[in-house]
Amino acid sequence: MSPASTKILVIDDEDTLRFSFKNFLEEEGYDVVAAPDISPALEILGTEPIDVIFCDIIMPEGSGVAVLSHVKAMNLLCPVVMITGEPAIETAADAVRLGA
Repeated sequence: MSPASTKILVIDDEDTLRFSFKNFLEEEGYDVVAAPDISPALEILGTEPIDVIFCDIIMPEGSGVAVLSHVKAMNLLCPVVMITGEPAIETAADAVRLGA
């Protein structure tokens, strides 16, 4: 799959990180959409085909693990890469159990 045909969703509540990911990936030729939290991310997932998701683990509306659960429930086959500035073994274990 070429970068131009790969659509990436970036979910992060921190504007700087979200925009940095988006700009870097777009410079590499990827088609990128971004969401600041879970609700807008789920709306995007319900309306657009997504090939890869980069998702923050800790957000105001809930955890990235909740996003991963929604992805599984929607039977989406896209890889989900979890990112965080506050790693925890419990969260990592939950994410791995759900296929991150």
